[in-house]
Amino acid sequence: MPATVELLENNRVIYFNYTEPWTIDELNGVIGGAHTYMKNATQKLHMIANVRNIHSVPPQIFRTRNAPILSHVNSGNMAVVGAPSLVKTLSEALFRIASYKKSVFFNTEDEAWNYIRKLITSEVATNTAAD
Repeated sequence: MPATVELLENNRVIYFNYTEPWTIDELNGVIGGAHTYMKNATQKLHMIANVRNIHSVPPQIFRTRNAPILSHVNSGNMAVVGAPSLVKTLSEALFRIASYKKSVFFNTEDEAWNYIRKLITSEVATNTAAD
């Protein structure tokens, strides 16, 4: 499948993987899957989007600016991995249009996982201190 989504890291991280060729329908499918995870979650879900194997985007990409995963109450931060220049530029524009300010771009998946795991550790510590 050119676009996949799965829930990882003790149900705290939504992991997207994209390969070419991919279509807007496939993207909408994984967005729908991620939205279901968020609706069923009891805490914030952070996201990792592995885009290192794509070099183009579907023509209708800006239709996803209203994707519910960018504004859902359980939507955490998004780490984007390996974005080629075109993909990064279009992603940044899409996030700006959607007023989504929680995306960070990384060269490697290890960097992205370290970033997300630090966020989760901080949230767990904050929640533990509040109890």
